[in-house]
Amino acid sequence: MKKKKMRIVKAPEVLAEKVIDYFFKNPNANSMKEMEKKYDVAYSRIYKIISDELKRRREISIAKNRAK
Repeated sequence: MKKKKMRIVKAPEVLAEKVIDYFFKNPNANSMKEMEKKYDVAYSRIYKIISDELKRRREISIAKNRAK
C-alpha cells in the first residue's frame, strides 16, 4: 500500500483564517472533502480548525448570555 505524502503547512494561522472564511461564506459548497482538495491539507486538520472555531464561538455566546 502506498503511503500518502506528508503535507506540511507553513502558515497554520493563515490556513485557519482561509478555511473558516470559506466555511462560513459558502454554506452550499463547504464539504470537508472540497476544502481538503482546495487547500491541499488533511481532512483531520480542517476538521480541527472548524471544530475549534465553533467551540470558540459557542463559548463567546454562552458568556454573552450569562452577562445579561
